[in-house]
Amino acid sequence: MDIGLPGLPGIECVRRLGGRMADVQFMMLTVVEDHERIYQSLAAGATGYLLKKATDTQVLEAIRELHAGGAPMSGQIARQVVAAFRAPEPSAPAGRLTPVEQGGAARPRPRVVVQGSR
Repeated sequence: MDIGLPGLPGIECVRRLGGRMADVQFMMLTVVEDHERIYQSLAAGATGYLLKKATDTQVLEAIRELHAGGAPMSGQIARQVVAAFRAPEPSAPAGRLTPVEQGGAARPRPRVVVQGSR
């Protein structure tokens, strides 16, 4: 499926058809390499993502891999997907952190003293 289809973009097409054809696997075959479109394609239901500069042999291998249950991706695309998982998570806003988390002094813990009766 190409991302730049006339009329209905490929990502939207995958989203719509995926809901109606659950047993069909969609592989994007496109020139688009930006991470946002990769993410949108995979989130819409694409199982693979190949760049059009792939050779005929690579496309055939990817189709076989997809049919066998794999998730074929061009090397550059796989690298971007992996990098997205390694991105640091945003930190929580300072207003929601405890003084210790903010680097301030820790609040002393109250001492609990239990006296037994004799």
